[in-house]
Amino acid sequence: MARLRVGSQDFAREGRRQSSLLHAMQSVHDVQQAGPARVGAGFIAILTLAYVGAFIAFVPLLTLLIPLQAAVLAPGDKIGLLSLVTLWGAVTASLANLGSGWISDRTPGRFGRRRPWILCGLIGVLLAYAAIETANSPRGLIIAIMGFQLAFNLMFAPLHAVFADRVPDDQKGRVAAFIGLAAPMGAASGVLIATPLFPSSAARLIVLSVLVSACVLPLLLTWREGPSPPRASEPTSQPRSRLSADFGFVWASRFCFQIAASVVGAYMLFYLADYARYADRFTGATVESGLAKLIAISTVLTLAAGFVGGLLSDRLGRRKPF
Repeated sequence: MARLRVGSQDFAREGRRQSSLLHAMQSVHDVQQAGPARVGAGFIAILTLAYVGAFIAFVPLLTLLIPLQAAVLAPGDKIGLLSLVTLWGAVTASLANLGSGWISDRTPGRFGRRRPWILCGLIGVLLAYAAIETANSPRGLIIAIMGFQLAFNLMFAPLHAVFADRVPDDQKGRVAAFIGLAAPMGAASGVLIATPLFPSSAARLIVLSVLVSACVLPLLLTWREGPSPPRASEPTSQPRSRLSADFGFVWASRFCFQIAASVVGAYMLFYLADYARYADRFTGATVESGLAKLIAISTVLTLAAGFVGGLLSDRLGRRKPF
């Protein structure tokens, strides 16, 4: 009888253990199904600010400061030098973006997967600014830009992953509308540094350094990343070929958009100076001021379109029509 009682107790304990295990597995499954928790206004604000800082880091640099630097270092072949700078910078950016995202996905530690790399990238961007300012030859400028693109994408790829990690699907359109402010605000910073208040490239790069740091640091200092939220492990109902085709279309559309934006942004200053003859058409005006006006107009239009598109896509639950 004693043996039977002991056996019954062991069986009961095993039953309780199995029940606890099943309950834990069900809890994990429920969390996976739920996805990331909804984010509040504070997180949206610091994430948006960090995105603004990222775009401030490169938009004025590539659309204004680098063309001006190319004109100084190679006045007889400024378009050729700018093309080389753009080409090697783009190659570096592509490889660095993929590598940085891959590394941050696999980074363990109590500081999280994204924050350490965002910080390292921010420091690298500031150092790259110094290298760009001190570049005294075409080769030096190309190397400095490659260093900048490496550092920038070390910061930007993990920052972009934060949006996918932390924002639930039903908030993605709304949050995307806010972080969509980043591109026009980054462009608008070019209006600031093009003013006579900052006549030298060194002063302009210092202003960019301060603005970028002020925008990115709040996310690094106040956001506690914690463990990554679990991802749903349920197999998708859509066939793999359909998913691959959709991904290909999205990738191709973003690729074409980036190419168009990069070409227009990189050569607009030279277009206004050499082809539109902006300074000759408007007495007393500079090419930099003309570029600043174009940026201001595009900023207003982009802000309006981004907010309307993001809010409507959330309300209708559709992305493709927009």
